[in-house]
Amino acid sequence: MGFFDRFKPKPSQPGCPPELIEELSRAIIDGFVEGEFATRLPSNVVLKKGERLIIDIPNVVLAEERAKTRGSYGGLTIRIARGFSVHTGGFEGARETSLVRIDEGSFALTNKRLVFTGASQTRNFKLSTINSFVLADDGIGINRGSKTKTEYYLGTTQVVMLYTMEPEEHDDWAPTTVEWELEGRHIQEIIQRLIQGP
Repeated sequence: MGFFDRFKPKPSQPGCPPELIEELSRAIIDGFVEGEFATRLPSNVVLKKGERLIIDIPNVVLAEERAKTRGSYGGLTIRIARGFSVHTGGFEGARETSLVRIDEGSFALTNKRLVFTGASQTRNFKLSTINSFVLADDGIGINRGSKTKTEYYLGTTQVVMLYTMEPEEHDDWAPTTVEWELEGRHIQEIIQRLIQGP
């Protein structure tokens, strides 16, 4: 090793291993299920006996799927007499579905209910009435027994937690800052665990 080799930059150390980040994510979800973060969140939800707050997120958008038929008429128009025409051909169309914003408000989960409180809409139902989930980029869609349309709650990724993962003496990775967002898959797991119980 020459004199100048001492001054060569060392290769940058790798960040925190993915399995430790996944372990952190599981610990955060455990914390939500146990209600550990609820004390840091302001909430107007009136809790019933035996009920505890899990999370309350402001500025969440409530949206629903709406179907539209788009298409066009094709064919000929033949004039038979003055003021009387016959159209031949037909209508070609296709149904398109899109998400339509219904309201914006507070999305709260307790260990028993989901409560949405917006400017014009309120949704309040037991978690046990949920039949299935639809994962969205920025939240979650919920299908439940008494509703024919999927309800989407969008904007949950505004809940962000920053953690610094520190290596132990024997680890060969550098301290890593992890940014964790509350995604739809996390909400699904939290709700499923709350429904199933301990």
